Order: sequence, then C-alpha cells, then structure tokens
Amino acid sequence: MKNFRLLPAMVMLTMFTFFSCEEDDDTQPNQPTPCTEKQENDQVTVNGFDYNPVSPYFNQAVCIFTIRKETTKRSGNCAAQPLMECENSVSIKNLTPYTISFSYSLRYALNAYRWEYQSTVSIAPGQTTGFEHMNDNCGSLQLSAISIVSPLIRYY
Repeated sequence: MKNFRLLPAMVMLTMFTFFSCEEDDDTQPNQPTPCTEKQENDQVTVNGFDYNPVSPYFNQAVCIFTIRKETTKRSGNCAAQPLMECENSVSIKNLTPYTISFSYSLRYALNAYRWEYQSTVSIAPGQTTGFEHMNDNCGSLQLSAISIVSPLIRYY
C-alpha cells in the first residue's frame, strides 16, 4: 500500500519534468540568424610631389591623392555572400593653377601583402578627379606604406 501512495507523487514529478523541458518556438537553437551588414569607410591622403629638377614646381606638392577603402562586414546567415568585401579607390586633386597630366604608379605594402595600381590622368586647375576603382583588397590603409611614383608631370 505504501507504494501506491508514492505513485501520484511520481506521476506529478514526471509530468513536471516533461513539460518543463518543452522548448518555446521563439528560442529554438537551430533557427538561423538573419544576415546583418556593417559598412566601414577608411581613407588616407598622400601628397604627390614633382621631382623633375627643371620643373617650376620642383620638390613641391602639386596634387593630393586620396585613397579610400569601403568595407562591408557581414554576420549571421548570409548564404553564399563573403563575410567581408572591400573596395579601394583613388581620387586626385590638382593644387596648381595649371592643367596637369601625368602617369603614376600607386604602390601599397603591408608586411608581405603588396599591390600596385597604375593609371594616367589629366586634371584641370584646382579640380579633383572622381574616385576611380583600383581593386578589392582588404589590407589596412592606416598601417600600410603607400608610395606614389610619377616620373614626369606636364603643365598646360
């Protein structure tokens, strides 16, 4: 008879354990998290000097290069999209009262990570070029060494 007295208590304990382990639909661990994107922008400026000894602007800054990196970082369930994408672009401002025209090579180095971009521009006095896409590399602009090589700048 003593065993029958404990039976209702054991049934109640079993039911309490069973119902307390039931999960709520909103907190299921297998539910994917939505994809979230975060945009970050970074930029550095580098002066462009004229090193031609016969130039009227010898050893002076004649333009300013602005290198911009736009980064998209993703987290959550983003399907086949990469976790991080970057786009590097460059813009150049003419500091002289003349139209300038030149070819240049922009070189980036951060430890063993290196890239180079080459182009030719012609810029009216005091004007700035639009940002031109260079590449999709994600290395830091702030920690890198960036150099500009331009053998000959022409003034009109």
